[in-house]
Amino acid sequence: MKRKKIFSLALIIAVVITAVYFIYPALSGRQNTDFFPVSPSEFVFMDEDEELYTFSDGWVIYGESGSPRFYDWNKKQIEPLLSREDSEAEEEREAEEDGEEFKITAITEHYMVIDNSRIYDTRTLPFKLVYENPDLNIWSIKEFTGFLVLLIKNEKDLAEPYILAENSSFLISLEGMGNAAYVDMDAYERNVSLLTISIDSPVPLSRVFHYVNRNEIYGVLTVKDQLIYKIFRLKNNIILMGIKELMCYNVEGELKWSIPHLSEGRFEVLNENDYLLFYFPDLGKLDDKPGNALLVTEDGYDIKIFPKYLRYIGAYGKGYIGLESDHTIILFNNNGKITKKQNLGIQVKKINMFNKDQASFLFLQTKNNELQLYTSEKQEEKSE
Repeated sequence: MKRKKIFSLALIIAVVITAVYFIYPALSGRQNTDFFPVSPSEFVFMDEDEELYTFSDGWVIYGESGSPRFYDWNKKQIEPLLSREDSEAEEEREAEEDGEEFKITAITEHYMVIDNSRIYDTRTLPFKLVYENPDLNIWSIKEFTGFLVLLIKNEKDLAEPYILAENSSFLISLEGMGNAAYVDMDAYERNVSLLTISIDSPVPLSRVFHYVNRNEIYGVLTVKDQLIYKIFRLKNNIILMGIKELMCYNVEGELKWSIPHLSEGRFEVLNENDYLLFYFPDLGKLDDKPGNALLVTEDGYDIKIFPKYLRYIGAYGKGYIGLESDHTIILFNNNGKITKKQNLGIQVKKINMFNKDQASFLFLQTKNNELQLYTSEKQEEKSE
């Protein structure tokens, strides 16, 4: 009888603890979640080849087929936000070309290229036309403080970089490259580092051209023992991602450190103002030390142990966010410790993140290509 009473008491305690764990957060308004679904005014779907672009008042879905589709933050489709005179010019151009639809062909955080020849500033509403040249084929653009770099395809179908300063319509070429082909580039303020590959040597060589004041040649670095395919610029150093190593050189051409890696190109990188974060989801060691993330600053690097096999990592709050498997959002701190998990209840294949008015938005593309929108602000229930 005594044993039965003890068992009953233990069962009651367990039930009470369970009830408090699950019910109290709801009653107190503290849900075990950071993101809440935005109730749709209509369902939005994306094709496999379509991409997402966000701006202050909404977002755009664009791709190779058809014109881009513009939406506000309530998921309601709106008219393209081109300025009036640009809309008229676009209509005239379409009429001249027998109704051909316009396409977004390149983007940066604040700029958009239409039909490889027109550049819009998306910080203004409607978007402002800042550059146009129908004779050029603008393949891609890169945005830096005070200037853009236009990658223009030449007659050999190779990309050539040109600088377009803010509030200017004059293109500035980058001299001194010789017979080298563009690979990648990055900049810190007005200092530009251009990664190229030689096309006139018996063995292809990676070369980095450094420029000050945007286009004044400062120096050249040649890397002979491996091909380099990505470059990142800090104030006084450059970080090179090679097929075998991650390397740091100063702008004088001196090697400061290198770390072997076996990532086979599977990595993600966050390029913040004062640091770089490299995340290798499949690795367990870096430089013979436990870890799969590398925090790089001007002073060196720090190897960290982050959760493995994440995708779409991003900065969030004082730590990071990532997608685990295909249905769980996890939050973790700077040391890799998981602080929260949220099962979304859907299968996600792609994530875009955008910050607006001190709130974070997640665009989730599901396995059936539906686009769902989540926000860090709790949504008020709508009355019937």
